[in-house]
Amino acid sequence: MRTARGLFERLYRLDELEAAASATVRGKRRRPDVARFLFRLDHELEKLSRELSEQTYRPSDFDVVSIRDPKPRLIARVPIRDRVVQTALVRQLEPVFEPGYSDDDYACRPGFGTHRAVLRLWHLMRRFRFAVHLDVRAYFPSIDPDILRQILSRRIRDERFLAVVDHGLRAGRRLYVDPAHRRSAALDPNWPPPGRGLAVGSYTSQIFAAHLYLNAFDHWVKRQLKIPGYLRYVDDFRFGDRRTDLRHWRQATADWLFTRRRLKLKYPNARILSCRGHLDALGHRIRRDDIEALPRAGRKFQRTLAQVLDPLGRPPRLDLDRSIAASVGVMLV
Repeated sequence: MRTARGLFERLYRLDELEAAASATVRGKRRRPDVARFLFRLDHELEKLSRELSEQTYRPSDFDVVSIRDPKPRLIARVPIRDRVVQTALVRQLEPVFEPGYSDDDYACRPGFGTHRAVLRLWHLMRRFRFAVHLDVRAYFPSIDPDILRQILSRRIRDERFLAVVDHGLRAGRRLYVDPAHRRSAALDPNWPPPGRGLAVGSYTSQIFAAHLYLNAFDHWVKRQLKIPGYLRYVDDFRFGDRRTDLRHWRQATADWLFTRRRLKLKYPNARILSCRGHLDALGHRIRRDDIEALPRAGRKFQRTLAQVLDPLGRPPRLDLDRSIAASVGVMLV
C-alpha cells in the first residue's frame, strides 16, 4: 500500500488555501461572516498559512444547533476560517483515498449522488426478487475516532498533517459527551459510549463518514460475501437476492460492523422485502414501474416557496435558489 507524502507542505501553501477558500464561500458570499472574511481575505489566508506551518493552528469552538430533518440531529456550525482549513484538508485527502472507493458508494461524490443512487435502486428492484434495507444505529455519534485515525495513518505517515486532522476528531469526541446534546440527538443513554462521534456539519466529516470509515466494508461485501446487488449511501445499505442469502448477509453484516468498526445496526432483524412492492429510500418511493417523491419532499418544497411569498416581507434565505433547485430535482427525478 503506497503512502502519501508532502501533504502537510501543500496544506499551508497560499495557493491551496486560496482554492479552498474559493470553494468554501461558493454560494455563501452574502452571509455576514463570509463577507467579513472575504473583506480581509489576504490577511486571513496569510494568518492561516503561518499558523499551520508553525503548527500553532487551533480551531475555534463551534455552535451546536439541533434540527429534525426528519430525525433529530446535532449540527456543528463551524466558523468560516475553520471551514477553509477543513476544505483544504479534504482537497489533500481526496486524491489519496478516492481511487480506492467502491463503485457502490454513492454519497458525496461527483458523478454519483442521490439521483444516481435512486436510479441504481430502481434497476436493482427490477432485477431481483427480494431486498433488505439496513442502516446503522446513530451512525455519526457512533464513529470511533481511534479507528478512523488508524485508517488515515495507514496511508498518511506525516504526523504534522494528522495533527491538524486530530483537532476535528477531538471536537467530535466532545460533542456527544454533554447529556443535553445526547438528549437533543435522541441518543440512548447506553449507546453510543461517550468519547465517540463526528460532528455533522464539519466538511471533513463528509469524507470520513461517507467514505473512509466504511470503504473497507464496501470491498468486503463485494469480494467476500459476493453480493450481486449492493448499494451504500453513507450508512444505508441495500442488498438484493434470494431470501436465504439475504438472511445470511444480514447477520454477517452485523458481525463485521460491530467487530471491525464498533457499529450496531438499527434493526438487526430488518424485514426482507419483496421487490414486487415498493421501497422508500432517499426521499423517494421506488417501485418496479415508477419512482415518485415521498410526501415530505412536497411539504419541504411548500415551506421553501412560502419563504418567497412571505406576506411579512422578510428577506429570503441567501441560498434559497439552490434549495428550490434541489427540491425540484427530487420531485422530478
